[in-house]
Amino acid sequence: MISQLIVRRGWTFLLACLLPFLAHGQAADRGAISGRVSNSATRSYLEGATVAIGGTNRTAITDREGRYQLNELPAGPVVLVVTFAGLDPQNVPVTAKSGQMVTRDVELTAEIYKLEKFTVAGQREGTAKAETLQRIAPNVKAVVSSDTFGNVADGNIGDLLQHMAGLTGDYNGPEVRQVSIRGVSSALNSVTMDGQQVASAQSAGTGRQFEFEQASLGNIETIEVTKAPTPDMDGASIGGSVNLVTKSAFDRSGGRVFTFGAGFATQTGWQGDTDKWKQPIKGYGPSFNFSYQDVLGEKRNIGITVTGLLHSAPQGNANINNSYERKAAAGPAFNYSTGRRMLSNTRTRVAAGVKLDYRWSDETTVSFNTSWNYFHEDSDSRTHTLSTVGVATAATPQLLATVDVNGNRTGGGYINPNYTSQLTRVYAHPTLSLSSGSVGATDKSGRTYLFSPSVKHRLDGMTINYSLSYSDSATYYDPAQTRSKYVSRPKGVVTYQMGGVGYIVDRTQHQYYPVITQTEGPNLYDLNNYRALLLTQTDQRGYDKVLAGKFDFKKDLPLSLPTYFKTGFTAQQQKRHLWRDPHRYNYTGPDGILGTADDNTG
Repeated sequence: MISQLIVRRGWTFLLACLLPFLAHGQAADRGAISGRVSNSATRSYLEGATVAIGGTNRTAITDREGRYQLNELPAGPVVLVVTFAGLDPQNVPVTAKSGQMVTRDVELTAEIYKLEKFTVAGQREGTAKAETLQRIAPNVKAVVSSDTFGNVADGNIGDLLQHMAGLTGDYNGPEVRQVSIRGVSSALNSVTMDGQQVASAQSAGTGRQFEFEQASLGNIETIEVTKAPTPDMDGASIGGSVNLVTKSAFDRSGGRVFTFGAGFATQTGWQGDTDKWKQPIKGYGPSFNFSYQDVLGEKRNIGITVTGLLHSAPQGNANINNSYERKAAAGPAFNYSTGRRMLSNTRTRVAAGVKLDYRWSDETTVSFNTSWNYFHEDSDSRTHTLSTVGVATAATPQLLATVDVNGNRTGGGYINPNYTSQLTRVYAHPTLSLSSGSVGATDKSGRTYLFSPSVKHRLDGMTINYSLSYSDSATYYDPAQTRSKYVSRPKGVVTYQMGGVGYIVDRTQHQYYPVITQTEGPNLYDLNNYRALLLTQTDQRGYDKVLAGKFDFKKDLPLSLPTYFKTGFTAQQQKRHLWRDPHRYNYTGPDGILGTADDNTG
């Protein structure tokens, strides 16, 4: 078991030339103006909009719910200049009143909505918001909206991240499992959800990498990638940080929104057997996602967001692997192994998320976020390999056969060195020319869930956030016949081999797909001729749990440039538990003695 406790105290003090930019004058009569900025077409609140006092350098930036506040304003008429990327700016006249808070909401729009009425609410608005948040960030940060690259069918966050500049995907088969930031190993990057670290069982290993195959894009609004750590980030973010910002019903000014998509996934190739719900029709997997958002209650102060996703992708392929002689001298290189493999691999992802927001007052919002993700990989592979043991060089002349002018062996080893680079002939040898095969069937599954209550206070020029988080992740490999998580045939890898095989590898027709012709030895296609039957089962599991608490305090300073003071702390405990139960079974034949004549598979 691996356990660690991290306590962090960080502060950020961002001041830009304090005295030269202080607001001019200190009039006796002061007032304040506050409100919200939204998109009139989509009814979404605009985070990152700029609200400025015309003719001055006083500005405010809206938060996630579109809120802004300008304090210490001289009493009298002013003009608010409101701008947001992609929308038309507005000049809004307002009268500041002495000792009072004047509320003025602003709705922005654009002429382009007349052309993009049905699509702008998604990709265009999401991209504009992401660019705005990136521009106003105080550090090196990239922000991307979850809809920027359109619909990511399988919901894998890693598939989206690999399109961002400075990020590289680490593939496992056809899926992105991990990402590196600026070339730094993924083990040195942190992944958080709403600022809280998400657990990752790391394929039942001891690594620190976060695996995106056990996370879903369904409940994510934006993704913030920090490419350089800041003082308020955890120590696990040496290379950078990926923060997943969840959706909230309060991101909009109201109205019920329900979206869904349905389809299927397929891929040509060999398909093994799997559960009916993963492939109702063999070779075709279902794909479905939905999102529901609404603001409820008599006071319109209860927000609910529900998301769900199901995606099952059948995958099948066949490939050939060839290896060649390593040699420094000029001349042809011979095949030392050629293998053919058929693989069926069905990957299934199921995810659900619920977020409840309660607006206690205009200053306080209480939220509860929970998400659940499940991933299952059902793999079935068949492999056959022809190989020779050793490398034919001058130092190992016993491997090279002496042949006459007709190409017939007259003595020596088992590889004919006189063939061209397109032809390799291997003569039969009881232990050095082998035909081997394997049949493998494995189950890998994983689940990750997270519970996180949080509270946010918006006071006069001040923001206080505090939250708790519990995240739990597990990975299961289930090949064993006992204690299996899934009811299925015994899982594992069966290997077998046979010696004394002679064959010709002919690459004259195709460089990478040779024609194999058997010339000597037992029949390659008769399983009764194979021996050394071995079943290997490595049942292993990993569990990762993260319990954390966080407190942040931010105070805006009344300066002409946007300036603030920030401090806070994080307390975090992480535990990793690994379990492994390997088994090996050798077939000994009817006599029960290994290595005797009856050990063949027949």
